[in-house]
Amino acid sequence: MVSTMRKYNGVGLAAPQIGVNLRLIVIETPLESCNNNSDANWEETQLLKLINPSIIEANSFEEMREGCLSLPGFITNVERANAVTARATDMSGTQIQIPATGLLAQALQHEIDHLDGILIQDRIDGIVNMTKLDPPWLTNKTSEIPERR
Repeated sequence: MVSTMRKYNGVGLAAPQIGVNLRLIVIETPLESCNNNSDANWEETQLLKLINPSIIEANSFEEMREGCLSLPGFITNVERANAVTARATDMSGTQIQIPATGLLAQALQHEIDHLDGILIQDRIDGIVNMTKLDPPWLTNKTSEIPERR
């Protein structure tokens, strides 16, 4: 899962996205909290491998720019909590709690949504409200994200 996530430049991946019916996610984010991918320092990262994760607390909701490996080339704005506490089992079988803010909080919510059968287009008014990005090899510009209705 980690190699697939990295191959496609993802921040996270849920097992069901690759056809594995397990409540397992992997997430790799910068060690320091950031609010989006463009602010991130990817020199030093943390890699989480979580079994049966759940959000037990969520605070400070705001719209965040988000994409998904299941919908390559599309982005949208999704309302997410900027601060969460998650509970999961790590790969050694230990129950852990993860306080998270910024990109890590967003990734936890996004990947746990996948485990619950929820995609980002389910959190907005459908895929019609997503923005198609031009591949970087065709242009250096990206499309603007439309304001949420």
